[in-house]
Amino acid sequence: MEASGFNYKNLVCWILGFWFLVISFFNFLLVHPVPGLFYLFFSLLFFPFITRLIFRTLHIQIPFYVQLFLALVVMWGTLAVTDLADIAGL
Repeated sequence: MEASGFNYKNLVCWILGFWFLVISFFNFLLVHPVPGLFYLFFSLLFFPFITRLIFRTLHIQIPFYVQLFLALVVMWGTLAVTDLADIAGL
C-alpha cells in the first residue's frame, strides 16, 4: 500500500471521485434515485481515504489501473447511453 502523501494517483482519484459524486447528484435529481445511488457508491471507490479503509478492513486493494479502466467504462456508459446524457444534450 502506498504512503498517504500527495502524488498524481491521489490527484486523479480525487478528481474522478468528485466527478462521479457530481454525476450521482445529477442522476439522483434529474433521472432516478437508483442510478444516483450507484454512482454515489461507485464514487466512493476513488477517494483515497475510502480505499485505505477498504484495505485496512477487508485487505483488498484495488489497483490504480483497474480504477482507471472502470472509470472510463462507466464514464463512457454515462455519456453515451444514459438518460442524463439526453437531458444534457450530449
